[in-house]
Amino acid sequence: MRLLSAALAASLLASAMLAHDYTSGNITIGHPFSYETISTARTAGGFLSITNAGDTPDRLIAVEAPVERVELHRTEQDANGVNRMVEQEGGVVIPAGETVTFEHGSWHVMFFGLPEGGFGDGDRIEAVLVFEQAGEIPVIFNVEARGGGHDRHGDHDEHEAGMDRDHDH
Repeated sequence: MRLLSAALAASLLASAMLAHDYTSGNITIGHPFSYETISTARTAGGFLSITNAGDTPDRLIAVEAPVERVELHRTEQDANGVNRMVEQEGGVVIPAGETVTFEHGSWHVMFFGLPEGGFGDGDRIEAVLVFEQAGEIPVIFNVEARGGGHDRHGDHDEHEAGMDRDHDH
């Protein structure tokens, strides 16, 4: 019984360490993360959730991070059924009382011009999310190993392999 209790406690501690949220006013940022990349990668995706507990919508208008540039993207399917990552230049609306999830196949943050060696498991990317109403919210995107419990988010191999047709890398 004691061994089971210790294992449960260790499991809960590990889950708490992996999950990290940030709250500023009515905005809560849930578990920002990116996946480790190959060492030659020039791009990587960033994933998180944003909850707006307020009575009015807000808009994520930018993400600042120590890379060449950061863009807000959405995966869209064209008439031929081909998925493309499209920059959302006007930002992303976070409706009042709702959560917007940034995940593979939907909204996501794109980091361009990664540091030499790419992102490694355990790295921490300091970033600032800039909102129209809530202002600047500093966060850390934890870099996780692929298959680290967020498989529903997939990966960005199409960006890393240079197959993104909407951007010059």
